Amino acid sequence: MRAWVIAVAVMISAPAWADDWVAYKSKTGGVAVSFPGGPTESTKDADGNTLHLATYTELGGGEQYMLLWADRAKDAKKETVKQMFDDAQAPMANRAKVVSAKDFTYRGLPARDVDLLSPDRKDGAKLRMVIKKQRIYMLLATVVVPADVKKFIDSLRID
Repeated sequence: MRAWVIAVAVMISAPAWADDWVAYKSKTGGVAVSFPGGPTESTKDADGNTLHLATYTELGGGEQYMLLWADRAKDAKKETVKQMFDDAQAPMANRAKVVSAKDFTYRGLPARDVDLLSPDRKDGAKLRMVIKKQRIYMLLATVVVPADVKKFIDSLRID
């Protein structure tokens, strides 16, 4: 009886959109995250690396959520964590203004959060990067509903 009461209380207190979110897990990527809908998966070869991508775009393109991960090449030069983050952030900083960047530890791993703003200052995005050994994980979400962006970014789990 007690378990049933708790379950009902959770259902009543859960926001209306909570049921729409889809848990995504990649066994090969060792990563899990929740999307507001079913993501599309793809891979792309770039500079000798394989980029793994899971994306969700709202109908009409108003919201976009992206998870990307890639391993550093075995012959890549040794870099500091800061250099790795700077290198990963650079292509986005060329297309958008970096409003803020903060390095921290996420679940025991080095991480960086970056707030971006489009050149016309109309669209914002949130980027989270996390490094585990030779792999970098990147989450990128457009800022339409800040609570949804936070839910997406904070749902990241790395095995």
